[in-house]
Amino acid sequence: MAVLHSGETIPASAIAAELKEPAKASSLDDGEEPVSLSAAVERHLTKYFAEHGDRLPPPGLYDRILQDIERPLLSILSGGDAR
Repeated sequence: MAVLHSGETIPASAIAAELKEPAKASSLDDGEEPVSLSAAVERHLTKYFAEHGDRLPPPGLYDRILQDIERPLLSILSGGDAR
């Protein structure tokens, strides 16, 4: 929140806007119903962990998630390509 809002304080309206239920995303390419970002991430992680069976995935999952989500977000926010 501090990164998104300049100034000494963060207005209550900004906090409320950040905490509200996320809007549904547009339809997926495979014709499935629209999903939220959190539902899409959860579905992806469920498949990812299932591929590893009883084993844990290799280290670095958190960093990979940050890279896969943060880079497109920064790209959209900056109006360009963050690659």
